[in-house]
Amino acid sequence: MKAGGQNVYAEIRLEYGGPKRHELFRQAVTDVVSKDTAGAVSATRIVTSPVEAAYPGVPIVSTIAWHAVSFRCRLEDFPESELVAWGNRWIHDEDPPLGPQDGLTGIIHFVSQPEEHDGIVEFEVDFGSAPIEAFEELTEMLGHRIVEVLSYDDCEA
Repeated sequence: MKAGGQNVYAEIRLEYGGPKRHELFRQAVTDVVSKDTAGAVSATRIVTSPVEAAYPGVPIVSTIAWHAVSFRCRLEDFPESELVAWGNRWIHDEDPPLGPQDGLTGIIHFVSQPEEHDGIVEFEVDFGSAPIEAFEELTEMLGHRIVEVLSYDDCEA
């Protein structure tokens, strides 16, 4: 698509280097990539405003920014392989689980590699243009292991 004399592309999945346990943790979807008439390429990240959120059975302890949701879970029986399967299902734009959403692909944009600190596993998800069903599937899969859900973007402001 063209906008302001630039070629503009929404939601392009990229893979970046670095040692990670799984390919999923090396992938990120850019919100918008543009290329100007001189050939310069730039990426733009869309940042959502944090909102008050509640979901039955999920300990949400701060306002939530859809682009930066952190999950803190109990280490015992943490289902990393299930997290990878969930992430792979929701990050691929070739076949979004629920199809396009409001003109966007309906996919997540990032899952950080889970890291353990003092018996707690923490990871972050950028839910991108994914619908609430992505959040529901993830919280159902994590279940009783969730200690808290928050957005550091809001907590640090």
